[in-house]
Amino acid sequence: MKKYFTAGLGILLPVIITFLIVGFLVNILTKPFLSLTESFLIQQEIVSQPTLVIIASKILIIVVIVLVVFIFGLIGNAFLFNYIFRINDYLFHRMPVINKVYKACQDVVSSLFSTSSSSFSQVVLVPFPSANTLSVGLITKDPFIVNTSRGDEEVVPVYIPGTPNPTVGFMLMFKKSQLIYSTMKADEAMKFVVSCGIAMPEFTTSTTPEIK
Repeated sequence: MKKYFTAGLGILLPVIITFLIVGFLVNILTKPFLSLTESFLIQQEIVSQPTLVIIASKILIIVVIVLVVFIFGLIGNAFLFNYIFRINDYLFHRMPVINKVYKACQDVVSSLFSTSSSSFSQVVLVPFPSANTLSVGLITKDPFIVNTSRGDEEVVPVYIPGTPNPTVGFMLMFKKSQLIYSTMKADEAMKFVVSCGIAMPEFTTSTTPEIK
């Protein structure tokens, strides 16, 4: 009985977690446009049942977003649009307050989609949420020096993804001596986190970052 239950859990849990994450992202993307789309569908008498109106609205919004992104990407390769993007970039970088948010968003998007980026290149184990426990983390940038009351210290920025939703986590700074370096790859670490520890990859650890 236990064997069958475990097998069933192994099959269903990834599906359930996938639907939860996809649903979370869909809700974030569709929420700003939901009321407007619902009104449009009701006025056009396309859908009348309340539940179907919500579902149809979310599907329509996602389709429109995908099309808009595709069109922008298609046009973005044209010289004229690249020129407009440069002007847009120039203006946003010179707006007080907004320029900080814009630059941060640029850095995040560039890190996630650039094939040459070194972001998340090393998986580590860190003492979090307490000194007696370990959490999986991903190094986001190279170590840097900070000035503290104890003098200059070299710290490493580490992102700790949440379970089962890795998009919700903590961005913390650790001393290099606190890190335990792992041979896990970033995608393996994400699978481990999303599966709540079920999909554990084989890995070894070291106190030095040389292992990959």
